[in-house]
Amino acid sequence: MSKLITEYTKLEDLKLNVSGFIINFKSFSLFPKYRFTFDEVKKIILKMRKEKKLVFLNLDALVREKDLSNLKCLLDQIVTLDFDYLIFHDFAVYTYFKEKGLTDKLIYDGKTMVTSKKELEFFASKKLPVFLSRELKQKELEVISTLDNALLEVFGYERIFYSKRPILSLFKEFKNIKESLTNKVYKLQEKDDIYLAYEEEGEYFVYLEKIKYLYKELKDIKNNFKFLKVGRTFIEDIGFVLDKYNDLLLNENIEENSKLLENYISEVGL
Repeated sequence: MSKLITEYTKLEDLKLNVSGFIINFKSFSLFPKYRFTFDEVKKIILKMRKEKKLVFLNLDALVREKDLSNLKCLLDQIVTLDFDYLIFHDFAVYTYFKEKGLTDKLIYDGKTMVTSKKELEFFASKKLPVFLSRELKQKELEVISTLDNALLEVFGYERIFYSKRPILSLFKEFKNIKESLTNKVYKLQEKDDIYLAYEEEGEYFVYLEKIKYLYKELKDIKNNFKFLKVGRTFIEDIGFVLDKYNDLLLNENIEENSKLLENYISEVGL
């Protein structure tokens, strides 16, 4: 049976009905608002273990060459921690763990990269679980998920752009705007399309405006995935959504919940 996971943001999250949590680091993690120092992560893991939760660490940034030494220092610390899996994007992380003989702890998340069964077979040959692209249609998911190393994000805002440049702050300076533009979500309009923009600590994120989700489409294939991730970027109260996906895993109230999720998304949209 598939298991639900979501991002960790605060201590109260440990009461949520999920099998595990993803913890994001202040460096090399691209989850806004809730990223933690190494010392904070150590304490969070201890609390999670008391609640018998799986621990997922996340390093999903692509790493610049000048940052490789800092990455290695962080990885040297990470391998001392008690964790189940580490989610990565940059293969510098894979190379490090391969040298340590610890690739069994890795999960590859290439965002939109893994879109075919052949790609999944390649990662299976490396014994790597993989998050599939969220762009796949139901029929494609049915085919590609027949291998046993597929994972899927089933709910949340989709990030489409990231930059190390503080773009909103630069715009503020250019336009001589007095108010701070950081740590707030703004809407950007490009012709008929609207996106969400957010900046913190010099990093800039852009997301699609509407929450993307899969629900009824997963009814017959949900257990093809070892883990289903419910993303919570910009979503503080995720309990309602998790309840609906727990029902899905139990084949309960699927039609009713599908309508409730559709209403929820239209009401909580930013």
